Amino acid sequence: MFMVASDPRTIIGGSIIILNFANVGSSQVLKDPNVIRAMVRFSQEALPGRVKRVILYNEGKIINTALSIFTFYMKDKAKSRMLNVGSDISKAYEVEPGLKAIIPPEYGGDGKSLAELIKDNRGHFYEFYGQGDPTSEIKVDESKRPVSARAYLREYKDYDPNVMGTSGIFIKINQDEI
Repeated sequence: MFMVASDPRTIIGGSIIILNFANVGSSQVLKDPNVIRAMVRFSQEALPGRVKRVILYNEGKIINTALSIFTFYMKDKAKSRMLNVGSDISKAYEVEPGLKAIIPPEYGGDGKSLAELIKDNRGHFYEFYGQGDPTSEIKVDESKRPVSARAYLREYKDYDPNVMGTSGIFIKINQDEI
């Protein structure tokens, strides 16, 4: 996640997440609703990035049941970005222009094969993390954090206000890097 989040294009332009639920069983989906609620809140409040759309692919009845629990805790903005396509991924191609060009042929797209993508990503991973932990280079200037963001989860009464901590990141980027 950090490798993706460190790319300014991803942070500014956003990401499309495709969740393929083929071969997912009920034991993997129907967990404690408190875990689901915590995951939804974490993804909406603390993930460093902009999710443009979440595409649910090959979701069955169990996924739809779990999704109804999920969406109960979601903000309207997040709900509006979800797209259920069932087993027909072409519905996603209609909604997101250019998506078919990058999806692997195994999923009906025109992009590189899964094997090629895995190989490429492995190379990027080793290149990114091969020089050590890039997070050790990040310095935090807490004086730049807005007062309103210092206890961001305060609105949830069932959370310890320090659950996400009070540290943060401020990285200045140049316009030509975007």
